[in-house]
Amino acid sequence: AGIAYFAHLGGGLFGYLYLKSEWLRRQASYWSAFSLTGWRRKRKTAKEESRREDLQRQVDRILDKVSRHGMDSLSGKERKALELKSKRQK
Repeated sequence: AGIAYFAHLGGGLFGYLYLKSEWLRRQASYWSAFSLTGWRRKRKTAKEESRREDLQRQVDRILDKVSRHGMDSLSGKERKALELKSKRQK
């Protein structure tokens, strides 16, 4: 008879701890949006997006040059930019 009490108490304790851990996890994810590390992550993502856009504009300009003058007209720096773009798309 004593075992049933402990089983119910154990289940209740487990349920309480589970709900408490879920609540803490949600609170942590909520506050991380306002934390300094969350802000840095967003800033880093914005910088990366800006770099991608700059590279895409550069590649578009290079491909226009290739269509007008051919591949032989490219400098070494322009060829490296095309290689970098092709590696990032994989």
